[in-house]
Amino acid sequence: MKARGVKISLEGIDGSGKTTQLKLIEPELLRLGYRVYLAPDNSDASGKGIDGSILRILRKGRDRFFRLGYPTTESLLLAARASFLDERDTVPKLERGFVVICDRDIDTFVAYGLVSMVAKYPERDEKDLFQWLLSLVSVGRTQPDLTILFKPDLDTFLNRATVARGRGKRDRFSSKDKIFIRSVCRYYDWLAAVNTSRIRVLDVGGKSIQEVSQDVSALVVPFIRRYNVPTSE
Repeated sequence: MKARGVKISLEGIDGSGKTTQLKLIEPELLRLGYRVYLAPDNSDASGKGIDGSILRILRKGRDRFFRLGYPTTESLLLAARASFLDERDTVPKLERGFVVICDRDIDTFVAYGLVSMVAKYPERDEKDLFQWLLSLVSVGRTQPDLTILFKPDLDTFLNRATVARGRGKRDRFSSKDKIFIRSVCRYYDWLAAVNTSRIRVLDVGGKSIQEVSQDVSALVVPFIRRYNVPTSE
């Protein structure tokens, strides 16, 4: 039987450094002889298929987190987009022995989506809403084999962080933005607690890009080797 590839997701709040690290780990894996596939960015609405169409619908609200005010509908649409991409791209790549790397995946869907769901339905127990979102990614989705959750020092991060406001302008996070991000981090912690075998929490607070890169490599490379992922050589 031909060896299967692995799916690795990099998770964390906006600005935690995961995208930078994705760009660093890809060439390292290529140098080691692995075939690498970078999954489409969760915010890329340029796709001409179902995936692009869904994001363009959600972007009409001009909200950076794709919130239109209808979180149940938004969650279902995002789940449908992700399932489509898995079936079209991820599964075939894994079957061919690729290392599939995702800048955000199922954990972002749950952590960010839960904030909106809790705000919309305050009468519902948040654990029930958490389980509902988990159910949406339990069928028709390819679960990551390894997830690295980037965890910055939150207070320092929020005091420095900026957010895009259009036309190339960036502003400091508002009080509302900070509350939102703190809630997202709380739900990431929930996910890490119930997925200890998959999620590795990486403390990136106060570390340089190179130091974090070394930490990521120390997690990813041995993991891939344990799975006996084939190389192109």
